[in-house]
Amino acid sequence: LSRTSVRDALRVLESEGLISTKVGRSGGSMITLPGREAVARSVELFVRTHGIRLESLLGCRVAVEPTLAALCAKHRTADQLAEIEDLHLAFEKSVDNVSRYKAVNLDWHLAIARASGNEPLIALMEAISRPIRDAMDYQHVTTPDLRRTAIAAHTKILDAIRQQDSDSAFRRMERHVSAYQAIAVGKPGSPFPE
Repeated sequence: LSRTSVRDALRVLESEGLISTKVGRSGGSMITLPGREAVARSVELFVRTHGIRLESLLGCRVAVEPTLAALCAKHRTADQLAEIEDLHLAFEKSVDNVSRYKAVNLDWHLAIARASGNEPLIALMEAISRPIRDAMDYQHVTTPDLRRTAIAAHTKILDAIRQQDSDSAFRRMERHVSAYQAIAVGKPGSPFPE
């Protein structure tokens, strides 16, 4: 291999977070452990390059988020609860601003995921959340009535997390994301049941 090829390969590995390079006489490339961000980036790349459908992403969310909510209720710290509560207040205030609503909604769900303490599931949620948010199909799930109904569902999930009731957090999140999935893919059912 030429030196140029080796340098290019090292740059790619460094950009992927698999090595770190120190310049200088005692420098060189050292292997680093990939973080959660690397896993999330890889899964998101897979989703985007393979044309994974919104319906499949939402099914993944239905399978994962109730467990994350239950784990959050069980393991969350006071600081994590405060962050989730602050995001909930911002979510309530964003009801008339669709772009802000979408951003805060994503942040709220990811804060719950992070408070779960389950690194692989957090990485998975981080990876699928952006493509779901960016999906063209998102527009019909952001009507004013549906936004208000989602706020009510979030309030009930937050109450279960506050009370550290993992069973209730699981059930409420499952209802919420299942209803969202049904609306997003055009299946009949009541919006965001309580």
